[in-house]
Amino acid sequence: MSAKHAVVQLVCALMATVAMSASSTLQASEIVGDHNLDGVVDLGDYTIIIDNGLGDVSLDEWQSQFGETGDTIRLAAEGDEDDTPGPKVSVAGVVAGEQINWTATFMPDEDLYDDTTAGFGGSIAVSFSFEMPTGSLIASSVMYHLPFDTELSGFDPYTGDSIAFGTQVHPATTSVMGTGTVDAFFTTVGSDVIKPGDTLPTITFSTTLDGSIVTHGGIAAQAGMEFTIPPATSRAVPEPSTLVLAGMAVVALGVMSRRAA
Repeated sequence: MSAKHAVVQLVCALMATVAMSASSTLQASEIVGDHNLDGVVDLGDYTIIIDNGLGDVSLDEWQSQFGETGDTIRLAAEGDEDDTPGPKVSVAGVVAGEQINWTATFMPDEDLYDDTTAGFGGSIAVSFSFEMPTGSLIASSVMYHLPFDTELSGFDPYTGDSIAFGTQVHPATTSVMGTGTVDAFFTTVGSDVIKPGDTLPTITFSTTLDGSIVTHGGIAAQAGMEFTIPPATSRAVPEPSTLVLAGMAVVALGVMSRRAA
């Protein structure tokens, strides 16, 4: 482990400790819903509510106060290196007939797992954007899957960072992660406590064959902290049957070449 990584892990551990202890001292914050005392009611507070089993009343309070700020605001940590603490995302697209089926899999950082009211593990929440070529998004296909189970408020970048709830689809809109006009959707969703070995939370959607390249990025929260996942690009791959047929064709050509020789 590098010295840089060790220091970052130590800082995150200290921040998580403060956040966990803050869950039982809500009155210490000047803002209702600011459970991690960072000066803003944001996704990090959601994970404290879930991990500590604070119940629907606290969740409703948090939802109603989302976006409220105080005098001090802690910025989200950058997550642009593989060894940076925080949740990660993997986005894969597979051609299936006349469309491409995409799956974004969100992976909690198990180093940030701790004892929760539901056992050893931790919840996560994400505010994420996806962009693809104009006209290619099949809007009705956008879905989230367990252990993502709660739609949340988030700052929608396609509406000037105004507060939006759940999933917002934006056809033919201006890109916020690149240039030009794109189809896009923004979604904010949270999970229950995820334990080691549990099924990972996913967001799925489909595009036409024109949507073979998707750009994605946003914020993920875990253990009372927010982490920025910078924009990245994923490309679709052919459907498995196509790959098999292509492989068989290559083998056949090889056999024919040897016979000709």
